[in-house]
Amino acid sequence: MSTSAINLYQEITARGVRLAANGDRLTVDAPKEVLTPDLLDSLKAHKTELLAYLANGSGELSTADAAGLRHMIEVREMRERGIAPRHYVAQTVCRHCGPVPIFPGAPARVEGCPWCLNRAAGRPIPRPPHDTP
Repeated sequence: MSTSAINLYQEITARGVRLAANGDRLTVDAPKEVLTPDLLDSLKAHKTELLAYLANGSGELSTADAAGLRHMIEVREMRERGIAPRHYVAQTVCRHCGPVPIFPGAPARVEGCPWCLNRAAGRPIPRPPHDTP
């Protein structure tokens, strides 16, 4: 878990917030005065890390879980910077983003893609070497 996610977890649990992993959902039990919009934004930003941390039950990640979590974080950070992750070796045409690199096995045309988040946030979208998949 990243330092910022650990700090967040320690801070909120000290303020009486209880978190639980419920599948791919993060369940939050918190006093109303603690549950601010800023806190909700922080929880959303670190949701994947917090879920992985909580899923084990002991508060510690196994080596395999930690490696998988590091990979997910790396992929997310690369995409946010507009860099195609190494395993995005195929390409597709997104209805909203146009031609984009994608993971193998994706359809040739899609209604939405991982890069749609970048488009909505005004972040860069990488382009495949050529325009047709």
